[in-house]
Amino acid sequence: MIEFRNVTKLLGGNAVLDNLNLTIKQGEVFVIVGTSGAGKSVTLKHMVRLMTPDEGNVYIKGEDITNATGADLERARERFGYLFQGGALLAWLSVMDNVALPLREKTDMPEDEIISKVRKTLALVGLEDDGDKKPSEISGGMQKRAGLARAIIREPEIILYDEPTSGLDPVTSRTIDTLIDDMSENLGVTSVVVTHDLHSALAIGDRIAMLGGGKIVELATPDEFIVSDKPEVQAFLESQYITKEGSWERKKS
Repeated sequence: MIEFRNVTKLLGGNAVLDNLNLTIKQGEVFVIVGTSGAGKSVTLKHMVRLMTPDEGNVYIKGEDITNATGADLERARERFGYLFQGGALLAWLSVMDNVALPLREKTDMPEDEIISKVRKTLALVGLEDDGDKKPSEISGGMQKRAGLARAIIREPEIILYDEPTSGLDPVTSRTIDTLIDDMSENLGVTSVVVTHDLHSALAIGDRIAMLGGGKIVELATPDEFIVSDKPEVQAFLESQYITKEGSWERKKS
């Protein structure tokens, strides 16, 4: 579905991605973790060609998008929905108008159909009663849900999540986790999640990749990840009070 082949990206003379090889399968929830500066968000940006590798190639469903431009790049990006870290809602628009924006900008759908689809999508994320509110009138967690509604409104094949639980309390964070699961199970999308939140990663991920030094330090299922013998992995786990003894709860069977 998504493949990085020998991808290297230099920023400020440093290799943020260093000969990175990575394959993400269709339909899975793939979680990328790592310390600050490990290259997590840079990896996401390469998937939609907001960044271009200095070396190597990026493929989406077998199509090389490394140097795609114009209509080819637009077509590749049509496959994606993107949930930004801060929600990235436009403050002067209502929640409904924020979610409707991609349909109004990118399609010829009649307005009555747009409104109907927006209402159904807001209901999917539990915001059916909040469409007329401005972003400043709803909580941070609700803003993330509104951002997710906007990301899925055009029914993308792939959803990219950049720190979806950042700045949220634990209860709201778990609500976002449930929504990510729901998007995967009910809509059949491929989900790529960048997060510092290991409780979230372990709960929702089919596989977890830890980045460090521009490379993949560990790539494993949650059950394998928690017992990894890699020092970097264990230090990351212990920093969030997660141990090999299993002091966490896995939602998936």
